Amino acid sequence: MFEDKKSLDREEKRIRKQASEWLVERDGGWEDRRREAFVAWKSLDIRHEIAVRDLEASWKRMQKLRLMIEDPTLRPNPDFLSDVGGRKSRQRVSFNIRMGSIAAILVISLLVWFGIQRMAHHDVVYATEYATTFNDYKQVTLQDGSILELNASSHVEIDFTDQWRSIVLHHGEAHFQVENDASRPFLVEAGSIAVKAVGTAFNVRYGPNEVQVLVTEGRVSVDASSMEDLPFGEISDVVLVPELVAGNQATISTNSINLVPLISKVDLEEFETLLAWKGPRLLFNATPLEEAVRQFNEYNDVQVYLYGDELKNLTIGGSFLVEDVEAFVRLLSGDGSVWVDRPSEDTIVLKSSQ
Repeated sequence: MFEDKKSLDREEKRIRKQASEWLVERDGGWEDRRREAFVAWKSLDIRHEIAVRDLEASWKRMQKLRLMIEDPTLRPNPDFLSDVGGRKSRQRVSFNIRMGSIAAILVISLLVWFGIQRMAHHDVVYATEYATTFNDYKQVTLQDGSILELNASSHVEIDFTDQWRSIVLHHGEAHFQVENDASRPFLVEAGSIAVKAVGTAFNVRYGPNEVQVLVTEGRVSVDASSMEDLPFGEISDVVLVPELVAGNQATISTNSINLVPLISKVDLEEFETLLAWKGPRLLFNATPLEEAVRQFNEYNDVQVYLYGDELKNLTIGGSFLVEDVEAFVRLLSGDGSVWVDRPSEDTIVLKSSQ
């Protein structure tokens, strides 16, 4: 996946910010299950663990420096084995170093205090991450009532505050059904591409060579004048997707120096194809056909039956939308080993051709 230096720098800053928030929360006392969430966050990416260790090491160094200032016995004696004439000069140097260290600790303490106050007054909801594996699917109702759907092999990070609803799509594909809240823009970032919405529905696919944004309901828009306070860092670091309405798709190549969106109109057939992944799926891996049929029948009015015992232990693999019985039947009958009989509209009988 193509990533420029600005994207990498922004990613580093984002990770360090998250790590510092986790450590502040830890030192303030864990709430229920937050310790487990912290461990899970660190395990998601080795960079998370590195950021935590670096911040902890820096904090320990500051603690040692503070102890040395408070306890003279922990500091080397500048007058030891020295002549009286150089003593005053070294004392002045020692005093300057000591005052500089005190100032540094005060600055760090103020920064930590302001960070804690900011979190206390802005009702920060700590970042939550969701990921799917190969052939997987996930649907999540977010804190604000918006609905997130994740395609296979996808990873998102969610950070809601009282100012905005921010989501980073690290890779893969996600569909967002956004709950209307004009006071908190809904922001999605994929690489160097940013999308802003209030109440609408849209799909974002972040592939190795391009980002695609498809509006499925309403519209998405970006007001560049309002981007200063949004959680994307410098405005120059991102490409703002222009206003799109339902049926519009913006395609942005991530391998190009000039990330210019290509806007196109998607017809109904292509629209359905692009969103065919949406919805819960059944995943089979060397699954007996009898069990696969049972699972399909749990979700559908159209019922599938096996005629005879020949097909029961036949195994099947693949991923299917739970309502896509027809795709399931087409796969079975494709090589001619299974015959399909339809005695009624809501009944399918499968028979062995042997």
